[in-house]
Amino acid sequence: MAKELASENSKFDEEKSKMSPHKKGGWITFPFISGSILGVGLAMGGATSNLLVYLVEKYNVRSIDAAQIVNIISGSLSLAPVVGAIVADAFFGCYSVLIFSSAIQLLSLVIFTLTAVVQSLRPTPCGVPGTDSCQTASKGQLTMLYGGVALLCIATAGTRFNQATMGASQFDRVEDQAVFFNWFFIFMYAAAIGSSTAIVYIQDSVSWVLGFALGMGASAISLAFLLLGSKYYHKPAPQGSPFTGLARVVAATLRKLKINFEPQATASYFRGHDDMGSLTPSPSFSIFNRAALITEGDTDPDGSIAKPWKLCTVREVEDFKAIIRILPVTIMVLFNLCQHLHRLSAEPLSSAGLDNGPLHRTPLLHPSWLNGCSIIDRVCCIPHFP
Repeated sequence: MAKELASENSKFDEEKSKMSPHKKGGWITFPFISGSILGVGLAMGGATSNLLVYLVEKYNVRSIDAAQIVNIISGSLSLAPVVGAIVADAFFGCYSVLIFSSAIQLLSLVIFTLTAVVQSLRPTPCGVPGTDSCQTASKGQLTMLYGGVALLCIATAGTRFNQATMGASQFDRVEDQAVFFNWFFIFMYAAAIGSSTAIVYIQDSVSWVLGFALGMGASAISLAFLLLGSKYYHKPAPQGSPFTGLARVVAATLRKLKINFEPQATASYFRGHDDMGSLTPSPSFSIFNRAALITEGDTDPDGSIAKPWKLCTVREVEDFKAIIRILPVTIMVLFNLCQHLHRLSAEPLSSAGLDNGPLHRTPLLHPSWLNGCSIIDRVCCIPHFP
């Protein structure tokens, strides 16, 4: 079944490439997009991997409060890319959103660096002679810091998923897209390893200023790489909200539940102008094949869809089925991720209290280094997956 679907998709992409070739795109864009992926990942990790320690040490935030703040920020950074992907697909396109978001990320790293450079942007450190207790950060100081965090969240919304989408859109063949996605994850994990080890070590042992400055430099290089490859990119136009297409499949299926039809009959399925070749609905989840079944009044004389909420293309139906297939895996990952994040949120706090001997002061025991080790493990496993 999987081989048949892959063969059909390959034929579809080959025919699409012949029918609508474009001069731009291809592997010439790979170095520019790869540089952008690495830079964005290093900048993102450099700003967030050690944020809890930064709040405790430089902003005199209580450990429990800092953990709660970081958890909220982590959740926002995880949800924001979903919004960014929808905005890019529905309104502005991946390239425009990527340029804007990369510039916003650079601005956020500038703010983080300024908070480390300018003493007036931080409260007086605890234990300074002449002070009786730790001073809390003022509203202005917190506004500056959280402003940088908010900009970083906006930047993450526009970069994380859209980098993968834009990179894949440079290729017509499924095989090339698969190779790009492999490299995308390798570069993404490599950036995470670098930020959670080298940059975190610099922030802890050398200087917060230098650590944030390195992230700022990585963000600037990422934006430069993205702009340098501008003339080579294939920039697809916005396709509309993906949720609209999914809702149309459900609506069309419900409206045709009482219709009797032969699943093997392929002539009555609507393929549209973009679904060329002999692409047919897969037998899995066959109830949704009804959404692509042509009935009286569904199409105009020119062959276009007359009732968008009663008829969908075969490609839209298969995309909807793909979402259903990955739902169990997605739910499982979410449950595991919740447990993982809960454990990681406690590690920096417990690590901060391990000061009873020189062994506990070893940089290799920093929780971000442990997280980097887990990332290395995943990268080593990537080549073993089909």
